[in-house]
Amino acid sequence: MNGYILCIWLHVLAACVWIGSMVFFAAVVVPTLRHHAIRSSAATLMGVMGPKFRAVGMLSLAALIVTGVIQLGYRGIGWSEIRSAALWSSDWGRTLAHKLSLVALVVAATIAHEFITRGDPVRYRRAASWIGRLMMIASVAILYFAVRLSRGL
Repeated sequence: MNGYILCIWLHVLAACVWIGSMVFFAAVVVPTLRHHAIRSSAATLMGVMGPKFRAVGMLSLAALIVTGVIQLGYRGIGWSEIRSAALWSSDWGRTLAHKLSLVALVVAATIAHEFITRGDPVRYRRAASWIGRLMMIASVAILYFAVRLSRGL
């Protein structure tokens, strides 16, 4: 397996873990924690699950960023090309710009989510929930633009 294929595989794997974990959290964990039988233990359960969930998420996000930068290098896009107007004026470059803008949004939202959940998660539960939704929607949109990039659209 050559380096480029390995890099793509790691990038796709990290994207699966990143998006899949958010979908699992939204579709399974949150509704389960709202169940009347365990609602009184929800904060304790989140306190136990949160650090594990955070570690998986941060590792996935870091892998996505690193492998994304490496993939640009494999495509011959370095710092000089990033600064070139020619890249950004092409269809592929505009698609990359949309993807990178959403990546920046996800990173900023992740940082905001970290501050909120490490501060007073009970007090800021609603804000953390909305930030989590934003991260999931933006992540799915990133996946859309990634597919467009990989297909040369």
